[in-house]
Amino acid sequence: MKLVLLLLGILIPVYGQIFINQQKWSLTLTTQANLEKIYHVEEELLQTFSIFLRQEQFYHKLDKKRSPDDDDDDEEEKHEHAHAHNASKSHLEDVKKNIELLENAKRVHKIVSNRVMNYISHPINVYHMLRRVRTINTAVTGVFENKACKAWKMPELTYRLQNINSSVPTEEHFENVAYDLVMLQHIYNLTENDLFSGNLFNQSSIEPLSPRDIYDIARIAYKRQDYYYAIRWARYLTELFNTYDVPDDRYGFSMKNLFAIMSSSYYPLKQYKSAMISAQMILRLDPDNKLAQVNEKFFEKLIDQDKKIPLRRIPPGDKTRRKYEAMCRGTLKKPAKLAKQYKCKYQRGKNLFIYHKMEVMNMKPKIIVFHDVFNRDIGDAVAYLGYKPLSEASYKNRMYFQSPHFTSIPRDRTRTQWVKELTNRLEALPMTSTKPYTQGILEVRNIGFEGMYYDIADAKNWVPKLGGGNTASMFAFLKDVKAGGEMVFPYHRVRITPRLGSVVYYLASRSFMMVCPVAYGTEWLSVMSFYEQPKYGFCRDHERP
Repeated sequence: MKLVLLLLGILIPVYGQIFINQQKWSLTLTTQANLEKIYHVEEELLQTFSIFLRQEQFYHKLDKKRSPDDDDDDEEEKHEHAHAHNASKSHLEDVKKNIELLENAKRVHKIVSNRVMNYISHPINVYHMLRRVRTINTAVTGVFENKACKAWKMPELTYRLQNINSSVPTEEHFENVAYDLVMLQHIYNLTENDLFSGNLFNQSSIEPLSPRDIYDIARIAYKRQDYYYAIRWARYLTELFNTYDVPDDRYGFSMKNLFAIMSSSYYPLKQYKSAMISAQMILRLDPDNKLAQVNEKFFEKLIDQDKKIPLRRIPPGDKTRRKYEAMCRGTLKKPAKLAKQYKCKYQRGKNLFIYHKMEVMNMKPKIIVFHDVFNRDIGDAVAYLGYKPLSEASYKNRMYFQSPHFTSIPRDRTRTQWVKELTNRLEALPMTSTKPYTQGILEVRNIGFEGMYYDIADAKNWVPKLGGGNTASMFAFLKDVKAGGEMVFPYHRVRITPRLGSVVYYLASRSFMMVCPVAYGTEWLSVMSFYEQPKYGFCRDHERP
């Protein structure tokens, strides 16, 4: 059995597999500030790429047609013209491909113009942007190493390219974004036609997913051992072609590798007949493929054990991840017997004449939602004040980029004092924390379509324990979210829909809060924490007198 699994693993060029629950989730990759930074990095690359390719065109005389019999050429031009003839054919083809790559990227930026926020709100646009940035950065690095550009000897340009290169997303980042599309499909039950055409929630991407994109996402899903969606994406791709004899260089992938993904994915799902058919398709394209021959015979022997198990996804092995996905999908809910006990009521706050609309979502530990705490003006202002330091953190200065932070402390220098207004409204809510407590600083966080998922073992180290006291947190939704972004408590079966002006109160030391992926755009939250401290003569809510 181990030998067969080894053979299956060799069928496609996948180097190292990452379990679904072992993926390193980033909290800043798809935030608004970071995506804007990547977009501007691409603009810088396009400007540099244009200069480099222009130099290549001059050097190889690709900018205009010249006659070898032109008698007006001076000696220097004739020398350069000789270089054009001496250049290898493959190098000239690379130059032409780079020019085509540059023109395509410029076309996209021309369409986007100054509507960058609308562009980076669409997950498929983000996927295409990361692919372009990585491809262009590789091409720029290759061109810069050529003889024509090396002759410049400009150390400032070298340092600039080094900084841009450090700001370009890594291969792991690109794979995370690609797999995030799979998770959006899984969590929000997106149809294949809508997702592959780029139409999400009545918003269309600039370009649909290409066959190469679909293949790469299927490959990455297989690499993450999400075999069910690897099959769905690969099977959809096979339906796009009338013939399977597609040249490898036409779309940038091999049909043999595609069927290898399907065959290797069907096997762990116990779909032996489908796995055998996929192996047979490999043999139709490559009759001498010995691995496919061995696998076909092996699957043929297993067909008798095929109990017609329906094709379904294997849940993640990690319990927290499994509950998190189920809560975001809406398939895991609180039992009706318990849910009907929680009702919405008006609770008097610190001001004797002001009542707050309060909804109890869980009793032990307390999870409470306050509705209509603040208006749109306050939410927009605080979100913008939090966005500014995040955006400024992306630019060390006018010349260098760096990664932004996950959260920011808004600097409010306005006459209205929006942050103070929101802080006062949060303090006026009828909290369950018992005085005395230490109040934290109001912070602003931005969540992208990766959501906010973390390992519980790490989270236990985040919660401060000041004198053994409980930590309470208030999360306020500063803006409405077009789709997704629900706040979930996986171990208490609580799912809260984001609404502008709502505030979620919970004990962070007793429960774990996570945020579902934002399907379109980003989500803006403000958070304030309260740390209970022991004091002589006072009993806290978890102590006895």
